[in-house]
Amino acid sequence: MLSACGSSSSSTITSSTPELDTSIQELVDNTIIPASANFKDQAEALDNSAEQFCSNATPSEQDLTDLQSQWQQTNNAWFALLPFKFGPMEGSVVFPTYTFIDSYRVNGFNYLETVRTEIDSVLSLSDITDETFQTKSFNKVGLLALEVAIFETASDQSTSASDIVAEFTANDKKCSMITGYSSEILRRANIIDDRWTTDYQDSGTSYRDLLLNDQLEEIDGEDGSDATTKIVLAVQNYFDYLGNRDVTDSVATLANSIWEALDSSVDTTEELMAGTGDTSLSLFDIIRNTNGNDQDVNTITENLSFLRTSIDETDKTSMQAAAKALDSNFKVEVTTGLDINAGLSFADGD
Repeated sequence: MLSACGSSSSSTITSSTPELDTSIQELVDNTIIPASANFKDQAEALDNSAEQFCSNATPSEQDLTDLQSQWQQTNNAWFALLPFKFGPMEGSVVFPTYTFIDSYRVNGFNYLETVRTEIDSVLSLSDITDETFQTKSFNKVGLLALEVAIFETASDQSTSASDIVAEFTANDKKCSMITGYSSEILRRANIIDDRWTTDYQDSGTSYRDLLLNDQLEEIDGEDGSDATTKIVLAVQNYFDYLGNRDVTDSVATLANSIWEALDSSVDTTEELMAGTGDTSLSLFDIIRNTNGNDQDVNTITENLSFLRTSIDETDKTSMQAAAKALDSNFKVEVTTGLDINAGLSFADGD
């Protein structure tokens, strides 16, 4: 089940086929862009939920539970998109967009204490607006900041729902703060989705069209790698991240929902390889039918199943072992099965 060997190498894909082009277009349209749209929709629901919570002068514990639940749904949607961390999720080498949503994904550092200090600082301001958060550094905004603000009190880190609601009732600045945080998450989510579907880097063309038509080399800051290269590298990088970072100990800890989030990323990875109900030709189809690598498909499928089981059982050790196996699968079985030339630059120990 864990059979696969990892290696590190460097170059790019140099060939494609009409079949692979079709498969890549379908997975972009049926999996990646819907994942981006879903994150945007969940972020909008989260912003609305924060506004609704704060519209009540005396919010109830159930109101808080509803807001917390929407945060969890938004975080799940983020993890469904996270395997595709390239292009629209980055947008800039210096200040990548994804960092302002998920500070842990940047370097594996848990900024919990930084956020707690920042919340105290924000609550001391005389005026708090949405604009207050638009110039904050990446480690002072995003999903973590809003999680801390709604899953514990600022005064003593109590996680009691009654204490949290009481603090909101006693200090209306807390509501200005959480609506500011949620608005900023939504703003970034809209940027990502707009890049995928409408306009990337002020080119007047969507990233989707630039990617699938091999036109990215015309965009400043882009290396011109083709769609298959970018997608394979991004997903491999994600599993390298899961295998080498203490994600289950550091992410969504107050919300206690990291395992649900990880499960969402398995969903999109399975869709990536096996396709959806609208897929006519999946990557598994190409690996199996075009190249006859039935065993490679079985190996990847078994490792995805093993990852799913480890998540269901909340087994960190097994989860990381499965992630490392899938990391290796994308370095070896996927590149071999798709006739990707050796030399692709893989992430190693992210």
